[in-house]
Amino acid sequence: MQEQRPSYFSLILILGLISMLMPLAIDMYLPSLPTIARDFGVPGGQVQMTLSSYIFGFAIGQMVYGPMADSLGRKPVILGGVIVFALASSACALSDSIDMLIGMRFLHGFAAAAASVVINALMRDMFSRDEFSRSMSFVALVMTIAPLLAPLLGAWVMNWFSWHAIFLEYCYCGDHCCCINCALYTGNFAQTAPPTL
Repeated sequence: MQEQRPSYFSLILILGLISMLMPLAIDMYLPSLPTIARDFGVPGGQVQMTLSSYIFGFAIGQMVYGPMADSLGRKPVILGGVIVFALASSACALSDSIDMLIGMRFLHGFAAAAASVVINALMRDMFSRDEFSRSMSFVALVMTIAPLLAPLLGAWVMNWFSWHAIFLEYCYCGDHCCCINCALYTGNFAQTAPPTL
């Protein structure tokens, strides 16, 4: 029996949520940097390394996930990246030293790269040319708005809870994206690129 394809709106919702992970993971925790430095008793420059390690992990991940998506398929790579993103978020929240936080932020960035690399190819697989243009516009809009709202949301969380709660929020977002992906799975996620001659 042929697998039913989710609606266009459902697919766009999935892609929009996934595309938010990377900018949220950078900008939402920025208001917490002074508090993290105080809690660990380290200078602010050392806490800035949590951002550098995230970006470094993201850069490494971009070189890895492209070939993986071509050989294994889009769905395993995206789901794997989102799951690792959620686990790394939990590990960041539970970090008991600045060194552990820096290391987990590297893993955080490495996992976030999966969605960033695969999402463009995934949309090309699933949508026609006109649908792809509309979809890309929506994803670009989300990635533009997310960095603007993320610091405000992070400051609100810091005001009521702590910096640990910000990373737990990342974990929740990752789990939510994973569940939606599984619930609205379409066979198009499993497509691989044709071999290069």
